[in-house]
Amino acid sequence: MSSVCFSKPGSAQDDVTGRLTATLMVAVVNGTPGGRSTVGDPVTVEIYKNEKLIDTLKSRVNEESNVIFEGLPLGETLLVVASCNHDKVVFQGHPVAMKASKTSVTTRVSVYDVSPDDSKLSVTTHHIIIKHRENYLFVSEYMRIKNSSHMAIRSDKRDNNNKPIALKIMLPSGYKNFQSLRYFFADALVFTDEGFYDTMAIAPGEYDVQFSYTLDIDAETMDFSKKVSLPTDSLIVLIAMPYVEAKGLGPSSEFTMADGKTSEYYPMGSLKRGEKVRFQLAGFELPKPDRSWIIIAIVFGLIAVLVMRRLLRK
Repeated sequence: MSSVCFSKPGSAQDDVTGRLTATLMVAVVNGTPGGRSTVGDPVTVEIYKNEKLIDTLKSRVNEESNVIFEGLPLGETLLVVASCNHDKVVFQGHPVAMKASKTSVTTRVSVYDVSPDDSKLSVTTHHIIIKHRENYLFVSEYMRIKNSSHMAIRSDKRDNNNKPIALKIMLPSGYKNFQSLRYFFADALVFTDEGFYDTMAIAPGEYDVQFSYTLDIDAETMDFSKKVSLPTDSLIVLIAMPYVEAKGLGPSSEFTMADGKTSEYYPMGSLKRGEKVRFQLAGFELPKPDRSWIIIAIVFGLIAVLVMRRLLRK
């Protein structure tokens, strides 16, 4: 999805308002070989100023597989984002700057026919990195998801709110403070006790997914367990806690992290869909309970008894 600018000297000017304006052409291309026609598909153009939405334009794809929008404003802080609804899925193009030096701008939106068959989805590389933060574990996961088909994939399964389940990711029980660091849009995620799922279709190609979450440390030995949602070529667990013993992961090697700290590197090889990643982490030191309140309660109890005895004597 690329943008091409037609360069002309100067800028067009609206005769009525005197504003600098331009013509935007949105080219819509179906990337699925022999795919459905895009003629008549709805196209939306959102105009942003200083990253704030200021206007929305709508039209439909014509016989030439494009849409022409006239009189768009120009400015150094203006951006436009075009999207097309094809096969009941919205595909978005890259943001395009509407600089004052342009009179005609072209942007492209690639769309794909949609398939409910997720057998073409897989994970080529999956890293699970675990670090210690005060009284909790900080877990970050990196995955490279691959759609090897020529169609966008979105399961025909739907949740109770009729939202499609495109990609399900399982997480350990009790996870908290989830943060998406790459790929996912927050509005498209739905969370459950077992993890989360994405409602956006996955286009052909490979995509880097990254997210993090925390797990409370509530015992000296903790269990880590989660299912693998997609067949995975290579899964690696990195534990950046030299004082913690990992049980159930097999042999390890030392690995230097980007921050210069040493971690234990556990290659787990390939995994099938539905297999579990399961191991234990032992050696955590839990804070000792504060018993001072018990002593204070005993002291105050004795004082109260002495006072009562004195009162009874009187």
